[in-house]
Amino acid sequence: MDEHLGACERCGATLSPGLVLCGACATPRDTVPMWAGPLMMGRPQVDPNPVPPPVYSRWEAGPTTFGPRTKFAITVVVVFLVLSIGGIFLLGGPMVFVWPPVMIVGAWRFLRDVWRSDRVK
Repeated sequence: MDEHLGACERCGATLSPGLVLCGACATPRDTVPMWAGPLMMGRPQVDPNPVPPPVYSRWEAGPTTFGPRTKFAITVVVVFLVLSIGGIFLLGGPMVFVWPPVMIVGAWRFLRDVWRSDRVK
């Protein structure tokens, strides 16, 4: 018998190196790592090193987003620009029906990107 194969402790059957359970009697091998999957022999196992789920936030600054103070400052500037420039267009002219909706949609899309949530942990 090869050294790398091994034998089952319970029934003595020859085991291949990749097997977790004996093929003859379904006894777990003694060399099974601590974490062998969610179910082993019908018992739920707990992962000893769980990976925490990612945390997303609109309020905390992430790698590609701003913090809350900067987001509020950008929002105030954008709203001020839309109201002041939009007010100028409302005074008259041929573009009075085109530019205010375009500016509102553009500001909304810009602020949506500024206020998007990003991974923080």
